[in-house]
Amino acid sequence: MRRHAKRIAVCVVIGVVVNVLVAWGCILVPRPWPVAAYQEQAVTCWNFKAPAWWPPPDYGSKKHKAGVSHQWLYVKTTDSPSREFETHGISIGLPFRTLRSVWAYAWELEGSDAVTAVEPQREYATSPFLDGMPLPSVLQHGDLKNTLLPIMPIWLGFSANTLLYGALAWGVLFAPGVVRRWRRRRRGACVGCGYDLKGIAPGGVCPECGA
Repeated sequence: MRRHAKRIAVCVVIGVVVNVLVAWGCILVPRPWPVAAYQEQAVTCWNFKAPAWWPPPDYGSKKHKAGVSHQWLYVKTTDSPSREFETHGISIGLPFRTLRSVWAYAWELEGSDAVTAVEPQREYATSPFLDGMPLPSVLQHGDLKNTLLPIMPIWLGFSANTLLYGALAWGVLFAPGVVRRWRRRRRGACVGCGYDLKGIAPGGVCPECGA
């Protein structure tokens, strides 16, 4: 039982590591967005816990490519001075989205140009990790330019991907041994070394390996 528990723990750890690495690889490897990637959407609320003084968004769009989804929400007020509010959310992972990042801006406008940030970006985060992880400039490209690497788990997708990659790890590391022992047991050989146990009482000790 203890051996099985250790194997399960190893597969879960491998599943988590592979899950995160695959998700980060989806966004760190530069790839163009498909021509038909952009979709407008009707929206009534922000994609994070916005401050109470933010008006609801009135426009949204999404775009998708393998392993990456981006959502943009926006609204511009008609009062004076006019303000613009927008959020950008990225979710990454394969086959299910597993990590996300959301960053938000609020701008006070003079004429047609945004000149003053109403509040610092990080004040909009619902947790210290929601913004993401800073990247060196050498790793920033189209999807990550002036943004942060997603590190906030999407728990349903994170769990599903971890189980999937963990099961694949079990299949690679331990399934061959299970099949080998099953075949040895079926033909009456020692499951440990494959020695022929014909003539030895059932439950007896293998004379070759002592199993």
